[in-house]
Amino acid sequence: MRRRRRAALGRRLAADTRTPLVVRHALRELALAGRPDSPVRVRGVLAEPGRVPAAVSAGGPAPAPWTALTPTRWERTGLVPVGTPAPGPGPLPQLTRLGAVGRGQVLVNLARIGGVRSVLRDPAVARDAVLALVDGVLEAAAAARTVPVAVEPGAGDLPGPPAVLRVRTVRQIPALRRPGTPQTAAGLVVPLQRPDAGEARLRAALAGAKGGGWTVLTVGQVPDAHWLWYPAADGTVDAGVLGHPVVVPVRSAARRL
Repeated sequence: MRRRRRAALGRRLAADTRTPLVVRHALRELALAGRPDSPVRVRGVLAEPGRVPAAVSAGGPAPAPWTALTPTRWERTGLVPVGTPAPGPGPLPQLTRLGAVGRGQVLVNLARIGGVRSVLRDPAVARDAVLALVDGVLEAAAAARTVPVAVEPGAGDLPGPPAVLRVRTVRQIPALRRPGTPQTAAGLVVPLQRPDAGEARLRAALAGAKGGGWTVLTVGQVPDAHWLWYPAADGTVDAGVLGHPVVVPVRSAARRL
């Protein structure tokens, strides 16, 4: 039953292209309000009907029409429909959907990973969580300027090139970008299987300067991971965003094409 419900959620999210646009429209206000020396940093949001609570860090007050519920939790109510997109790149290009809380949708900012995010415990739900995040990146591929690289085995569950590059092993990844050189796009490495000790060390090294500065979104434990998520067998994950367990969708068949 739980998996069927999560599959239904996956179909609903795949069909809903409006919510991410509404959220980005609202977050543009925060991007414009921040100062160069003190930007508003958003970790994640819960997009609910009529309001968007956001987990933030900022050096200044919440700009109207946002209100500060706490110093690290702001909220925007009375959302307006999205019309013609504003010119220029939108805010938080790596903001991507993870799943749902009640009637709301949780979106997290992958740009805040800054290294390795390990998704632990239940391997099936961990895999679903990683796939959901990659799907979100692909939804905004042009704006995100992100190059996802899927690592075998399991890479076939994601679209193939040019949307997602594929490699047989993480040892091939450093050759895809030169360490120490400016990058025009963010690199996102996606291993979908739990690693052994040697493989885990290789994944951790990719996030360092010598490894190319990749962001690694991985199933399983990796040494010195910057973030840890803990999925449960009931299909939820503690993402540490806004204090809610998030129901992770099972991918719709359309996502696998």
